[in-house]
Amino acid sequence: MRVEGYETWRPWTLEQLNNLTLTATLTILGANPSIFFQNYRTEICNFSGFKIYPGHGKTYIKADSRSYRLINGKCESLFLQRIKPSKLDWTIVFRRLHKKGQAEEASKKRSRRTVKAQRAVVGATLDAIKAKKAQKPELRASLRAAAAAKSKEAKKVAQEKKKAELSQVKAAQKGNISKQQSKGAGKKIQATSR
Repeated sequence: MRVEGYETWRPWTLEQLNNLTLTATLTILGANPSIFFQNYRTEICNFSGFKIYPGHGKTYIKADSRSYRLINGKCESLFLQRIKPSKLDWTIVFRRLHKKGQAEEASKKRSRRTVKAQRAVVGATLDAIKAKKAQKPELRASLRAAAAAKSKEAKKVAQEKKKAELSQVKAAQKGNISKQQSKGAGKKIQATSR
């Protein structure tokens, strides 16, 4: 500690040093703290996917001026042999493909639950839908059967009406008329030579 008015230094006690932050301790000891807390610019190996720290790795430049960062000779050799990193189980690519080491990440991710909201459908309001849901199954089955019987009856009436119209048309076209003539074909010309 520096005492005011004097250019002398009093030695620090261990207790005082323990209470200081790392940055303050390094400053007191005469070291530059920025040396110990540098942000390294790391690269990523183009083959293995590992981090390459400054002073490590190789840069391979192809004829088409593309550069590739490789962490070591092993990666360089495999890269030049054109072996796929996804086939080698120690590469990051393989581990990602086969979902290795992602158990911690999966537990961190929270799945967002979908909230089901019931909406009205065209031709039926939400209240009507809820009322139908609240009905007993026996009642719904009997209503469905009644609706089916009603539609069958309507179909039957329409068919009978159609048959009646068809019979009226046939009665109006008396005589020997072929099927084609009833559809609008001209009359067959009779031979007159006999």
